[in-house]
Amino acid sequence: QRIPFSAASSSSLSTIHHQRAAALALQVLTTLSTIRSTLCLPCLDQSRPARQSTQPCVPPSIVILRILQHQEKHIAATMMMTIPRSRLSWPCTTPTEFCRLSNILSRRRHHHSSKTRVVGQQTGCFFSSAARTDETMVDEEVPSQPQQQQSQHQHCPLYVAATRQHVGKTTTSLALLSGLQKRAGSQVGFIKPVGQVTLTVNDETTGQAIECDKDAVLVKQHFQLDHLSYRDMSPVLIPKGYTKDYLDGKILLREQRTQVERAYQNILQNSNHGVVLCEGTGHVAVGSVVDASNARVASWLGARMVLVANAGLGNCLDELDLNRVYCQEANVDIAGVIVNKCRPDKYEQTKRYLSQALDTKRWGHVPLLGLIPDRPFLGCPAIHDLERLLEGSELVSGHDDRFRHYTVQETYLVATSLEEFLKTVRQPRHDRTLYVCHASRNDILLGFLMEAQQREYHNKHHHHHHPHASNQPQQQQQPEQRPPWEAAMIVTGCDETPISPHVLEMIQQQQHKNNNQGRQRRLPPILMVPQSTVRVMDALHRYTPKLNFQDNHRVETAISHYESYIDFDLLLRRLLRVDHSAAAAEQQQQQQQKQRK
Repeated sequence: QRIPFSAASSSSLSTIHHQRAAALALQVLTTLSTIRSTLCLPCLDQSRPARQSTQPCVPPSIVILRILQHQEKHIAATMMMTIPRSRLSWPCTTPTEFCRLSNILSRRRHHHSSKTRVVGQQTGCFFSSAARTDETMVDEEVPSQPQQQQSQHQHCPLYVAATRQHVGKTTTSLALLSGLQKRAGSQVGFIKPVGQVTLTVNDETTGQAIECDKDAVLVKQHFQLDHLSYRDMSPVLIPKGYTKDYLDGKILLREQRTQVERAYQNILQNSNHGVVLCEGTGHVAVGSVVDASNARVASWLGARMVLVANAGLGNCLDELDLNRVYCQEANVDIAGVIVNKCRPDKYEQTKRYLSQALDTKRWGHVPLLGLIPDRPFLGCPAIHDLERLLEGSELVSGHDDRFRHYTVQETYLVATSLEEFLKTVRQPRHDRTLYVCHASRNDILLGFLMEAQQREYHNKHHHHHHPHASNQPQQQQQPEQRPPWEAAMIVTGCDETPISPHVLEMIQQQQHKNNNQGRQRRLPPILMVPQSTVRVMDALHRYTPKLNFQDNHRVETAISHYESYIDFDLLLRRLLRVDHSAAAAEQQQQQQQKQRK
């Protein structure tokens, strides 16, 4: 009744490839099925009384098959040599118990020399004391709740992670969510398991002010995901000092994982067809210091990864390969790759070589789900972004135009006389320019305000027809049309050199007059900042703006641009769940056919 395994085969099984181990385990099933007696294992929870023997025990073939179905292929081979060593009673038959058993057997195999066992406080799981005996290691034995309901949903959750910072991960997530809503219904799930930058929102049930990740707020408000709560969409937040508290043992891994899995289950229950999109934070290794990296969280949820990278060939593939190895270490499958910011003149060339590089055995024939051409507008900061970037700034006019965007090429540092500045302002190519000047240049600021008033007077005068316009020639009836003036100004060094009170009074009076008369856009945006000119110019060149829920125009533009270049049908096929035991059996059958030939 025992399956013989030599010491050599025992050591080789630990390094065998997962698919090969699965095929080997399936070959043994035929032998195990002939065994009439069943190998019984004890109940894992020692705190519960032993069940009566009337409950049927589990045959070892079913144990191995269930483990294969739950993607524990390497543990199945370990069971072949571990189970026969002892005869223990185990009446539990749920998928959770199978996963827990596989973890225990794996630890017992690696730490069989130790005789001391430590019992988990909540799960009742035991493992060798030769390993770490803190609660973090106990926490690794906690069964994954999403695995309990895997078979109830057709698609795996989708986890989006980037290769590094500022590559368009959030924009890609928005486009993916928009496309999934059109194919799976409006109630698609979204979760940002681990967040860093937060916003204060009101809880839907209690009305209390809570902190929520800014990307979760953006997604919920833009797509109107009323079926999801802020707490579930952003379960774990990492504020300042969180890492130190975790390393000091004040925050436990068990708590983090429980929060993520509970939130995911709530979102899964309220989502159409079980389609859930998970957005990561940075590259796949971000969060490793608190044992909650993107790859590890994806493995908790049983998700498949979509990697987002910037366009190119050498650097792009190098960064993708680095993140691929980390996903492979965490046993996370990659559903595909999306590459952003591709040069339009090299689009077809980049697409051909990237697809060729990914469609290899080393990559597992991962498809290129999308190649997005670059659109500079999406990376341009708005006045609202600069308000948040430059601390202590104040927008004294032009509040209705705070979401107007400016490129780096449209930024102009004023270092000339007033006469030269006015010549520059009146050139048509500078009608949309962000000017930067020091607070000591009251003449420049007054000239800027004067030009704004003249532009408005010119537009107002030519929009009203003359009473005798019908008696005038047709050429004189139509005034000269000037392009809209969309300039703005940043005034630097306001702390060291305050602006003249007379100039401020002029701005405030004009702004107050416009508000009383209900007029729109009389004064251009003027942003006063305390930082020096050098610091402001450096910050403008280094800054990469992020999407926010208030800038609806840029969000809609980004979604429509990205969505049209993503293959959603291929993505949904890549997210379909596969019966791993059937796949391994089919692979074994193919190998047998090759041997016969």
